[in-house]
Amino acid sequence: DGYIVVGSSIDVPEDGKIRFYDQYFTVAAKLDQTGSGLDNAVFLNRTTTKTLYEAALSKGFNFMDGCDPLKTVSSVFITVKDGTDVKKVSQQIRSHIDGVQVIATDGMIGSTQQGLEGFISLMYILIGILIVLSFVILSLSFKLQVTERKDDYKLMRTIGVTKGEIRKLVLSQAFILSIIGSILGLVLATVSIFPFYTAINAAVSIPFLIPSGIKLALLYLVTGLLGIIIGPLGALGSAIRISGGLEER
Repeated sequence: DGYIVVGSSIDVPEDGKIRFYDQYFTVAAKLDQTGSGLDNAVFLNRTTTKTLYEAALSKGFNFMDGCDPLKTVSSVFITVKDGTDVKKVSQQIRSHIDGVQVIATDGMIGSTQQGLEGFISLMYILIGILIVLSFVILSLSFKLQVTERKDDYKLMRTIGVTKGEIRKLVLSQAFILSIIGSILGLVLATVSIFPFYTAINAAVSIPFLIPSGIKLALLYLVTGLLGIIIGPLGALGSAIRISGGLEER
């Protein structure tokens, strides 16, 4: 009694105690982040609830309409046997007990799961489209760049630069630009997402979590490598064409 469990978003002082209505409660544990409303919730047993209720009453707050916390039930969890028709059980409860709301957890979980699956599928599709578009745009950009510098490459051939060296030059430029672009992209993504995490969480209306340190580092690594690889691949065709189109001197 007198102990509470809090969600991850609730700040806990160094002494491990939180004050509600001038009554101090000791924090027994703090939950991991869930990306849901539970991150802002406080969990306590019935005796501690009564203590909190009495402290609220002393301050003029009567949020339970005079009900005794030890005799009041806000929700009842029912576990049914495998194969039981949950809808029939819900109908029976409604027909025998007035003024209650029945919520089937499988429906809650199912709708959330469907929302998550749809959201993830959409993200994969968008990522695939962005990768393809990035490759196409970079290929066209390097093609235009190489075409504009064709005379420069011809001049380089006249002073003894080989076709292989010209290919390496084009690919090196693409590699350097890809590194710079990947770094800038990761920085912009970090600045765009982390400061607005709470707003994004509220907008998507589904649990949204920032990955842990190791997973986040791996995500940055994979994204950066992908960006670095796409650039030279996009320039490869242009490098081969321009070097092949130059006459030997």
